[in-house]
Amino acid sequence: MTKNLFIIFGLVLILPLLCSCNNNSNSELSDGAVDFANIETTESCSNKYEVIDIDNAENLTESEFYSTYVEDIQITQISDYRPMKPISRVCLDNKNIYALSDDKVYVFDKKTGEYQYCIDYKGHGHKEYISISDIQVIPQKKELLCLSDTQRKLFRISTENGKVKNVENTLAGAPFILEVGDYTYYQFAYGTGLNKKETWLLMKSDSTHFIKKAVEIQPIQKMNYLAKGMYLHNNILTFVPVYSDTIYHVNTNEDKIKPVYVIQDKQSLWKQHKTEFNPGEIYEYAIKNGKNYLEADHFFETKNCILFTMVSNDAQRGYPILKEYLYCKNKHKTYFLDVNSYPNIPVAAPFPTMVASDNNHFFGLLTNVEMLKDYEQYNMITNQKLSDIAKNSQEGDNPIFITLKLK
Repeated sequence: MTKNLFIIFGLVLILPLLCSCNNNSNSELSDGAVDFANIETTESCSNKYEVIDIDNAENLTESEFYSTYVEDIQITQISDYRPMKPISRVCLDNKNIYALSDDKVYVFDKKTGEYQYCIDYKGHGHKEYISISDIQVIPQKKELLCLSDTQRKLFRISTENGKVKNVENTLAGAPFILEVGDYTYYQFAYGTGLNKKETWLLMKSDSTHFIKKAVEIQPIQKMNYLAKGMYLHNNILTFVPVYSDTIYHVNTNEDKIKPVYVIQDKQSLWKQHKTEFNPGEIYEYAIKNGKNYLEADHFFETKNCILFTMVSNDAQRGYPILKEYLYCKNKHKTYFLDVNSYPNIPVAAPFPTMVASDNNHFFGLLTNVEMLKDYEQYNMITNQKLSDIAKNSQEGDNPIFITLKLK
């Protein structure tokens, strides 16, 4: 998971996923597709949402971010005992870091960074997967869920020893899922509906049926990139649809959905949400017209703050860049995080690629060794442990795990 164009172009073109029914077939499944017409719509609640205004965002440097909002920073050097390829997803529990890379899940101790074990059941045999599209840790069950959407299989892995506990059929093919108690939420892509004119992005299921649907797909979302926009925090599911300016909360107990945040951006790509683009056209349009959009899988919320990433386009530049923003909920203010390198301005650490959050922490990875070396060369790193790591770091090292405790 790097903070460069790999994040964008690695997801540029994923063709529609056609799901098919399996042994758990039910009345909502017909001829290999979901009949959304037979599923109840989640109740939508009117809500006074908060406006996250990036048009008038104030600048905030790395050093100002750390001094104003961060109480403590913990650095964990992840062991290089098992070198990893680029990481596509990370999840955490109180003990471990689980990193999905190249269809393997590498497990490291959260405090020491020591290698624990690797989950690798890639193959075509019994209790093996072809690929993994998503992972989720369930601490109370001591399980790691590994989703193989191409097989419509869910692998339940013991977090104590990395062994397969059970393999289950999913109700339909979906690139991302989120288990909440006795229910599972599916995030669908275009092409999952029996009637191609009707596709819904968020589906709630029990073990045998789809019972709720929410957020109908818009034309702009049909033939473009996929990103997991589901987050769970305090029994509230946050959903960030691809390209959308609106962020939703789903009350998983009451089955209600409401808008909670809206990105205010005069150059928003979402203004074209009624336009259906051919594969790849939307990126040319965004660059040519200088349109921006929120990265659905980079929206991390704590009690008082939100860190999120925007994809920014400019016709003169000719390629997209990533811009980091901080929204302070108690101040109702938006800040543009200027995270470029500034010689002679010391910081605790270069701004990491965020991977998770909880009530009072942001968690991130430092993967750019070249940038780390630059910071160290100019004596910009004030955290002594990170400075020592930077002096000895080499290209190909596993990422550095960073925990930011907020004030």
